[in-house]
Amino acid sequence: MAPPVDGVANGYLCRYLAGVFDVAASRVQLLRGQTSREKTLVVKSPRCIPALLRPFL
Repeated sequence: MAPPVDGVANGYLCRYLAGVFDVAASRVQLLRGQTSREKTLVVKSPRCIPALLRPFL
């Protein structure tokens, strides 16, 4: 396994979630867990997040 490189994976995660929730990448913010496997993120969306998650459940 390759070592982490200056938060590159965190950036990919934020961009991926922005695509999932159909929001701009700037609307996804990593609050906690920059260096951990467990992360806390905020997705700022005008739409209801639980409704957006239904297809994934």
